Amino acid sequence: MVNIVCHIVGMNNKLKEYFIKFINDNYSDVVIKDLDEITNSIRNNDDMIKLNNKIKDHSNNKQIIAKINSLWKSTLETKLDNLYKHYANTNLIILGLSTFHRNHKIKVNITTPNKFFVKIDPTKNAKDVIEHNLIKYKDNIVNGTFPLRHLDYDFLINQRERLIEIYSKMNYMQKSFDQIMKFVETSLDETKKEFTNIYVGSGLKEIKLNDKVYGYRYKWLAALASINDINNHIKKGFIEDSGTSTPFIEEKYKNAFNVLDGGCYLYEVNKQPFTKYNWYKFISTQTTNSVPFTIAIQNTEKIDNIKQFLNKNEVKMIKYK
Repeated sequence: MVNIVCHIVGMNNKLKEYFIKFINDNYSDVVIKDLDEITNSIRNNDDMIKLNNKIKDHSNNKQIIAKINSLWKSTLETKLDNLYKHYANTNLIILGLSTFHRNHKIKVNITTPNKFFVKIDPTKNAKDVIEHNLIKYKDNIVNGTFPLRHLDYDFLINQRERLIEIYSKMNYMQKSFDQIMKFVETSLDETKKEFTNIYVGSGLKEIKLNDKVYGYRYKWLAALASINDINNHIKKGFIEDSGTSTPFIEEKYKNAFNVLDGGCYLYEVNKQPFTKYNWYKFISTQTTNSVPFTIAIQNTEKIDNIKQFLNKNEVKMIKYK
């Protein structure tokens, strides 16, 4: 399963170039994907070009516009699904608009709790955008093929204020660029820390070796894994909180946290016989008749109440709304 560290909207090209270079230089195993670039490729595909050409000489534009909206949404969703499959078990950062620039009511959902809109002074942002456009699109401007509204100070300020309003309603948090950088660095540094032992959670006073065994870097995740079908009841992961990466769980329905009222056993084991599934989850090596799978238990801890254990370990608990 892909780990989407965060989705960041509202970076101008100057900030985006700095951010991408910083991540590439310091975290070579992290993948960055820009939705704006994907949208540009969709705008230039044959089906989209044909629909746009039809608008110019067609009386029923509403139907065509609806098809354009649908094509953008379905194509982007397909591309994202393929992206998630291709980068399974990878740390992924997504940049750019998840709404359609021609109709921001048309949108795709990015599945991460860490959704940010860059907080920057609108006038400074407009200056940065104009400066970038003057340099990068100099020839287009001279040839009259560049949309001049993207050099219009007032247009750029109004456009940004509109985007802030749209994404605020979509529960994107406004954070400064420095705050977002701090969160990303903290989150990615955590994935690189060295460790020897992992934790296996079980509702029984034993670890069953006849099935696949899952181990976790963190006790709280192992405790949750001891509950059957836990993913049907809660969401879990890491969320930005005051610039740090904080563990959280969230109810999928009202009173879903009731499943946490039981107890479990936590087994601290060496990670050596496990295969890495992603940065926080490990899976047992397949057992064979000739080479049986064994686990050397280093320590056992009995948890009387999982909910109380999570509270004690400062896991943020978000009620169903």
